[in-house]
Amino acid sequence: MKTISQDNKLNIDRINFELAQDLYNFYSPFKTSNELKNELKKKLIELNDRSPRKFMNEFILKHYPNEASIKASFVNEVLFRTNNHVSIFEFPLGTSRADLCKINGESSVFEIKTDLDNFTRLDRQLSDYFEVFENVYVICSESKVNTVLKIVNSSVGIYVYKSNRKGTYSFKKYRKAKKSNQISLNKQLRILKKSELADLTMLPSQLSRDELEQNACINFNNNQVNEFFKKSLKNRYKKQWDNLKANNIEIFDLDYQWFYKNPIPSELVYY
Repeated sequence: MKTISQDNKLNIDRINFELAQDLYNFYSPFKTSNELKNELKKKLIELNDRSPRKFMNEFILKHYPNEASIKASFVNEVLFRTNNHVSIFEFPLGTSRADLCKINGESSVFEIKTDLDNFTRLDRQLSDYFEVFENVYVICSESKVNTVLKIVNSSVGIYVYKSNRKGTYSFKKYRKAKKSNQISLNKQLRILKKSELADLTMLPSQLSRDELEQNACINFNNNQVNEFFKKSLKNRYKKQWDNLKANNIEIFDLDYQWFYKNPIPSELVYY
């Protein structure tokens, strides 16, 4: 039987969750400090001298564990802590869109499944990923790891997360991914830009895309295309990733993805 204190805690957690959800729906990097402050006043939150943007970010991260919160924390706790790689946000793959990718000597893709998500499309998403990336990972909470294990095959790696005292999340590699044996040369070529295909084949970019792809299929094997694919993605996204990593102290966590896609000085956006 629940005690009164347990009931009170559950009620407080629910209230904080709903408030954080409302704040997330309102929040945007383009909202001015005054707009954010006024919204908090409507919610009867007194800031005193605290930054409204900082308060919203911290409150949302702590109480609303949606994809944006988990993604920002994974970037902070895992991707920012390793060197010599390039990360990619929201990468289109077949009928899916990968939450995060990492390119170094190997290629890895990460699909985030929070406790707020359903898992109906997970199998289809992972199938798309195995055809393009070497290592496929699912990121889920500790409470959902058994659900994930029932869906995925043994080649899928798993990261689990849990909330910590700082109000963010800590991550642990529950299972290492096994290298995909399903990588498709054609799928990788389809993702390359036309200019990248011309670099691979050393043919004029004035040729049609179909001609460039056909030449690549004839003259290069799977391993050669895979190595070129990783090199091309690393070159394509290096500037965006380096900019985010170099300036992350000035960028609020929930805005990582926006500034990744729009690598401009944060002072031009925050005001």
